Amino acid sequence: PAVGDGGRVLDDVIGRGADDEKVITALMAEFGDDEVTIGNCGHHPTYLIRRSKGVLLDTGTSTRPLGLGADPGLSTHSFVPGDRLLFYTDGLVEARNRKDEFFPVELHLEKLGSGDLAGALDILVEALSRFVGGHIRDDVALMLVQRRLEAPSVVDETDDPEQSRPSHDAVPERGDRPARATGRTQHPQPGAAGTRRRRGV
Repeated sequence: PAVGDGGRVLDDVIGRGADDEKVITALMAEFGDDEVTIGNCGHHPTYLIRRSKGVLLDTGTSTRPLGLGADPGLSTHSFVPGDRLLFYTDGLVEARNRKDEFFPVELHLEKLGSGDLAGALDILVEALSRFVGGHIRDDVALMLVQRRLEAPSVVDETDDPEQSRPSHDAVPERGDRPARATGRTQHPQPGAAGTRRRRGV
């Protein structure tokens, strides 16, 4: 799969100018028909949310970070219409409250399974901010990806209705892309208790 080749190319490019004091991890995904193939280069695994139930995917043995000889092993998982994947940086799972407790991501996955993607991420960011007392001290980048829901079957009146095939893209103007995504990036704001938010799709 292309995701494996892409990982090796990135490793080679980054390795040419690598800084020994900096580590670049990555989680790469290639979307197919009702499945996703993931290559892990030293990054946190993704969460799969299906019917409002979340589970941490087993992306196999993590390879070295990019630039340090990464050769990602690949894992393939079911990714059917309505499923969502949460990609994130360590600022989410390593955030701690005043009791030195880590943010319990699993307790918030149910809320990521419904509503629009942007709104779901807003809810997660707000929960994280409350957990840490309003001051997120590390960068947090989030991406929520959803496999498009199938549109109603289009029936040709001259054919048997049972033989009609449903569309795999409920939003024709987006073309043939099987998934849609939205993201959030939180940056620490020096000298203030709040954070700045940047939206992107």
